Amino acid sequence: MGKNVSPPHYLVQDIKLNFKDDDLAYFPRPVSISYNHKNIYVVDAKENEIKVFSKSGAFIMSIGRKGQAPGEFESPQDMDIFDEKIYVSESSNSRIQILDINGKYLGGFKVLFAPDQVSVLEKDRILVSELPILPSPGEKMIHCFSSRGKLLWEKVEAYFSGDSVYDTFRNFIILNKGDREDFFMIKKSDDRFISHFDKEGEVKEKIEVAKDLSFKKLVLPLVAKKKELFGFCWDCDFYRSKFYWVAPEYTAEKDLGPGKQLAVISLDGTIEAFIDLPDPVKKISVENDLIYALDDENYLRIFQIIKK
Repeated sequence: MGKNVSPPHYLVQDIKLNFKDDDLAYFPRPVSISYNHKNIYVVDAKENEIKVFSKSGAFIMSIGRKGQAPGEFESPQDMDIFDEKIYVSESSNSRIQILDINGKYLGGFKVLFAPDQVSVLEKDRILVSELPILPSPGEKMIHCFSSRGKLLWEKVEAYFSGDSVYDTFRNFIILNKGDREDFFMIKKSDDRFISHFDKEGEVKEKIEVAKDLSFKKLVLPLVAKKKELFGFCWDCDFYRSKFYWVAPEYTAEKDLGPGKQLAVISLDGTIEAFIDLPDPVKKISVENDLIYALDDENYLRIFQIIKK
């Protein structure tokens, strides 16, 4: 794409979901959305369950309930689907659970921290991220385990300044699986580079996102001193060698919230297109020309991309 050519803008069609009760599409605190060949899966941290929908939006079933037993959840934070198995991270139970696609418990393992994101590169390469609340110098944020819970490696040092609130914001990251048992790490603020890792956690390259996407400054009213935070990414999904990037936007209260535009970014950091949505979205998962999303009011939405 030439330097003077602006990326095209695509629209979407909002697909009407097949619900008799609209409340089934609402989630008090949705944290993750994914899919397999047949269904859509949404994890809710407050309800401690996974809701399953067909790709036409029909509700199928719920998986799990609040608790500590196998197949129960306590503050689930993320989910990944790999080889027709569901992997769930739970912060309060400090564990990763493995379920079959219908919710039957298959196994899992405990970890020594409150897990955040989970991303499965292969059966014995399970990435689990940690969001340090009180980070210490040199603390690692990405851990890799075997399916039996053996720690294989730890990478990426947490940002540390000594201000725990500011450091927590700076340590928000997003993990995206690549196409070849590799993965990408995106920092949600103060960094416009995407880090590309192999399955052993070694950095392959740093990808600079084009200047078409700008930082959004936010002043944090901390007790000791006001500090500036520069938001850059709210959520991102990687699909067929493209990043689908939700940039933050300013809210009416001058805070930062999710945006209603996706940037389609290539592996060299170029922005190939923008996708304009009718409403802001918090979480997305992309499949072909469909975007499965959780909007800013916590409802499940399905959009079809229209290219003109």
